[in-house]
Amino acid sequence: MPKQVASGGRGAERLDLGRPFEEYPLAVLGMIGKMILPIFPVSKKAAAVSVITREGLLRRRDVRRADGSNFSRDTFDVDELTYNCVGYGHEQFVTKAMREVYRNDFDADTYAQGMVQRILDTELEIRIAAEIFDGTTNWPSGTAALYTDVSTDWDNTASTIIADVEGAKEKVRDNCGMEANTLVVSSAHLKSLKTNVIIKAMFPGIDVLTDVALFSNLSAIFGIPNILIGSGVYNAGGEGATLSMTKIWSDDYCWVGVVPQSGDLVEPGVGRTMQWDAFGADGYEWNMYTEPQTKTDVWQGEHYVDEKVFDAYFGHLLLIDT
Repeated sequence: MPKQVASGGRGAERLDLGRPFEEYPLAVLGMIGKMILPIFPVSKKAAAVSVITREGLLRRRDVRRADGSNFSRDTFDVDELTYNCVGYGHEQFVTKAMREVYRNDFDADTYAQGMVQRILDTELEIRIAAEIFDGTTNWPSGTAALYTDVSTDWDNTASTIIADVEGAKEKVRDNCGMEANTLVVSSAHLKSLKTNVIIKAMFPGIDVLTDVALFSNLSAIFGIPNILIGSGVYNAGGEGATLSMTKIWSDDYCWVGVVPQSGDLVEPGVGRTMQWDAFGADGYEWNMYTEPQTKTDVWQGEHYVDEKVFDAYFGHLLLIDT
């Protein structure tokens, strides 16, 4: 939850404020994007970062030498990867009348700030999902090293889900020399995982495979430490239109790859979310200003980010539902 702030500054967190009854939780649910493209703070809005290439690290050298002869020698193979953080912001307004109407139910100012945070985080999640589940540019369908159309859709109980994932892991290992540490799939395929004949056979004596039993064993089943289930949704209907709930993470794909586990840019991985840190440690700036002509207080939040897939060969995309 954002902190309540005075105009142009920051203030103390208001832990005493009430919460409204909600049709949907204000806290963002099922959001996994920043675990795939972790936040990396940068001091410049746009610049280039130097990345040591996997080709240079993995290439063989002839290190044999005769006594008195020169040593094998080379230097770093470095790619300059550019980024350009784009500004994203939103405002929520509160009037005096709104405060009075809702005063006994919740604090309108705190809720307005929470709405701004939720909107910015949801839009970031949508953009990251579009980068990772991208079978056109990042993981083009015509490139076998990056993309596989599985033989049987995963919603078929006889599908070879485990073998499909093993194939993706092998492609990642062949491409970058590292073991995949993350699998990403939509929550829409939880039923597919629970009803799959091969997976169910791993749970003898259990007639109905529960979510708890499945979740606690997925890492062992796939041999991948991090299993990320994307369950975020948004209303694609727009203001005033009929509600149209849409999954952020498509049920068409599963992604397997290497995700950095630290904040160090030296650690290899598929990419980062570059975040301009000019606005503070969390990368966000929160402000409140008053519009006298409308008698409203406006709560404003913004951040500057660029979601970057640095090297697609650290991942493999599976088309699992056609």
